[in-house]
Amino acid sequence: MRPLVLLAALAIIAGAKPVRLDLPDGSAEFEWISPSTFRVLRTWHENHATPADAATRTFESGILRVEFEAGTLNAKVSTESGKPLAELGSPTKAPGKILLDRKLAAGEHILGRTGASPHHPFFFSTAGFGQLVRGGQKYIVDVQPERLRVTAQGGDRIEYFFFYGPAPKDIYDQRKLAIKIPDSLPVRTIDPRKLTCDALHALNADSLAAELYTVSAGPEWENFMGAYTREIFDRGLPVFRPLVLEYPRDTAAWRWRDVTMFGDEMLVAPRCASPLTLPQGLWTDLKTDVEHKSRSTVVLSDPVTIFARNGSIVPVQHQNVLELHYFPKLGAEFFLYEPDVNEYSQAHASQAADFWRLEIESKVARTYEWVLHHIGENPKRIRVEVKAGQDHILNLPI
Repeated sequence: MRPLVLLAALAIIAGAKPVRLDLPDGSAEFEWISPSTFRVLRTWHENHATPADAATRTFESGILRVEFEAGTLNAKVSTESGKPLAELGSPTKAPGKILLDRKLAAGEHILGRTGASPHHPFFFSTAGFGQLVRGGQKYIVDVQPERLRVTAQGGDRIEYFFFYGPAPKDIYDQRKLAIKIPDSLPVRTIDPRKLTCDALHALNADSLAAELYTVSAGPEWENFMGAYTREIFDRGLPVFRPLVLEYPRDTAAWRWRDVTMFGDEMLVAPRCASPLTLPQGLWTDLKTDVEHKSRSTVVLSDPVTIFARNGSIVPVQHQNVLELHYFPKLGAEFFLYEPDVNEYSQAHASQAADFWRLEIESKVARTYEWVLHHIGENPKRIRVEVKAGQDHILNLPI
């Protein structure tokens, strides 16, 4: 979408009010939350005398188009360009429960927490959208090969949000418009080097359900975690991420449940994932410094193996030195959140002509050590002292 069109859509959404839809046994409310998110509230009324809407109602945001059938809440959702996204069935009421039931499209898969839970169900589809359901005291999410059914128990009305995003991360970003992220979140102590298979499976399940918490991973990961803690609050993204969040275009990524990403840079694989076929890209074993090719199969001998994605910078704290591990050949950057000054220090690394260009824009005074992998037989180490506010640049001949 062109920027001017998007700005116009945002302005329209900002001033929009909920629209009432009359139905034979009650009413509904439709509201744009953003150009990519809408909300539907369904209520039932006794002795309802208002006739149902006779005309099909269509709502457009500049990004999405939502078309409700006359007199029902059956909806067809598509993009502005006409790409179909979903056909949403009308909620139905039964004694003590309300049902949301729809047929899945061919090849569509639902990711999120299934079964019974007191939490508001959040799930997303490989078709490119997510949903959040509210209105009950308890929920049951049942996913079958061709159908999705959500049962809300203990309520007399139901509300659902629809989030569109070309990638799952965009869906999480939209979700925070419906569920405000608290100013403080629970803290979990998780050492990625000691994750068991069961613990990793639980982490992936929590992430798919958008359960948010901050992570205490130990002193060596403190600076790494600072950036991702801010991302939890800014975007609603979890720290540990199933591969489907990082590789949404990989049609097999939704099946990879035995591994997880630690941020965007590292892949954590317990022994239960062996033999592991690595995702697209080059990967370096943090323990052995061995580089593995894209899609290669690796036998895992250690209880947990951590791989760094080449083309990334991984900050690791060792006593009073912050190591910046750079894995070329692609350029990389990392933004270090500095809570004392509420700003970000930046580290950049890339190849520039016949040089490796290493740059640190530090907001605080700190001792850094560049650790350059795969440049020579052993990682090359260069220690530098950087003052607060200094832009420190190194140009190393290749």
